[in-house]
Amino acid sequence: MWIMNAMTPETPVSTNYYWGVARDFQVHWPETTRLIFNEITTAFEEDKQILEAQIDRIVRQTVERQHARGCGRDPGSPAAANAD
Repeated sequence: MWIMNAMTPETPVSTNYYWGVARDFQVHWPETTRLIFNEITTAFEEDKQILEAQIDRIVRQTVERQHARGCGRDPGSPAAANAD
């Protein structure tokens, strides 16, 4: 059995995840196809919860760091730069 997992970024906080399975046994047995599909889907759903929690934490920590560093732009700066 061969399993392919492929991920490609969609946005800075989301990723497209593709997977496929090929096998060279019991290829005409729909029960085997369903079993493999259900097992992989269950495992992915478990992983998905962890991956989503990780990205939520990364995004939250990034925002918190930006606020702590005062990364917000001072509204007076552009006006002062353009003043003649």
